[in-house]
Amino acid sequence: MANGRIYKPELTRLDICDLLLAALEVKWSAIHELNDPETDETRKQVLEGTIKKWEGIHDRLNAQLEKLDKKYGIE
Repeated sequence: MANGRIYKPELTRLDICDLLLAALEVKWSAIHELNDPETDETRKQVLEGTIKKWEGIHDRLNAQLEKLDKKYGIE
């Protein structure tokens, strides 16, 4: 399946850091909305999936960045 294929885009370290921040913002915005008393149950279910998805993306990006930093001697 095409969506399961792994791509390796060429990004600067700063680009990766920006993507990490963006993933955190999406996650925390979803958490904020999830905790809003006016959010209905259907939307909360969607938000829970959104949080897990963006948390996973953040964690994978971070792991790759740490691996690259170690490879290139960046602390």
